[in-house]
Amino acid sequence: MNNAIIFEPRSINGKFATGFALLLGCFLAWISGLITEAMGILVLSIAGFLGLYAILDALYVSSRKVIVTDQGLTISNPLRLWGTRQDFGWDEVKQLELSVRDEQRSMRIKADKLPNYYYEDVPYDPELLQAVVTRGKLKPVKGAEAPTLTALPNEGKAVYRWAKK
Repeated sequence: MNNAIIFEPRSINGKFATGFALLLGCFLAWISGLITEAMGILVLSIAGFLGLYAILDALYVSSRKVIVTDQGLTISNPLRLWGTRQDFGWDEVKQLELSVRDEQRSMRIKADKLPNYYYEDVPYDPELLQAVVTRGKLKPVKGAEAPTLTALPNEGKAVYRWAKK
């Protein structure tokens, strides 16, 4: 891969710790015999399920890898069951959307690979956004200004879009 830039999450997010704490609490309550009633078992199983879901979600997000090359964009995730790798040429990448809600930021990359339409939600990374916009030759949507990617506003809601002309 020539001029490949690889983007991976820097760490597992806080959901992992939350899920682990829920599962550990359920396990300790079960060992200590605190749950003898059916209602207690139901509450602990719901909490355990939510904890397991939070752990799996954190692992899924943290194992995603986005590779930007001169030929196109590759998104791979070994935990995805329906296709661990998606390859898109730059002519197939049609739109990039950046959502800002207070201090939360998220990106959505949309691609049109016939006969299907794909989109991938990825954590915000200004370098990744700049690489996709530059190499994909995307322009800000009419009527919208391109923000400074490293200094986004921390308050309010906004959606910025780049698309093929």
